[in-house]
Amino acid sequence: MPFADNGGVSLYYEESGPTDADPVVFVEGLGYARRMLRWQRTRFEESFRVVV
Repeated sequence: MPFADNGGVSLYYEESGPTDADPVVFVEGLGYARRMLRWQRTRFEESFRVVV
């Protein structure tokens, strides 16, 4: 499980898509879950590096 640590805060993230592609970052709001982004993620990861 990848985590980004900054200033004492650990954030979990997931990456998919080609590693050399331009990144697209999805930021979840309060009450939102990564699984709600599955349709957008599937579409974008064909051409972009997706970070959720």
